[in-house]
Amino acid sequence: MVGGALIFGEFLTPVQLSAVICSVVAYYVLSIVGKHEGISVLKSRPLLMMLIATLMSAMTTVYDKFIVQNLGIPIYSIQWYSAIHRFLFALIILLVAITQKPKRPAFKWSWFIPLVGIAWVVAELIYFFPLESPAANVTYLSIFRRTSLVVGFALSVIFIGEKAVFIKSCVIG
Repeated sequence: MVGGALIFGEFLTPVQLSAVICSVVAYYVLSIVGKHEGISVLKSRPLLMMLIATLMSAMTTVYDKFIVQNLGIPIYSIQWYSAIHRFLFALIILLVAITQKPKRPAFKWSWFIPLVGIAWVVAELIYFFPLESPAANVTYLSIFRRTSLVVGFALSVIFIGEKAVFIKSCVIG
């Protein structure tokens, strides 16, 4: 929201601002529900990393819109380089993990690994299409990007047995 206002002059109407505030409040309520399950965002390294990733994702939304609209770089070029860099980075991590004596379970191949990668690339490409429009609002794009939370929540209910489903679904919905 701040990046959109400072860089692109995107100021939200009161209704739009209230929607943003609702999403922030929803994150806060989810953190309270998580505390009742024994999870502390600031003490849990994985949750802290996800929080940092969310903040970085919001910053990259501003950067993505800037390079598409101000520098005129085609979205397919950005997508191509992003996918290649992500693949190389994952390959390096995999090679490091395989060559070190594992404290964790050994790497086990699954066809879900490339399927997740392909889904990620397709989802990112779909995300890039609105960036071509000058009317694309950075704040909205960032929030829509985070709607993956709903999909992740639904899948965790189905496959992992997520707890406090009713309370969380009221907050997410």
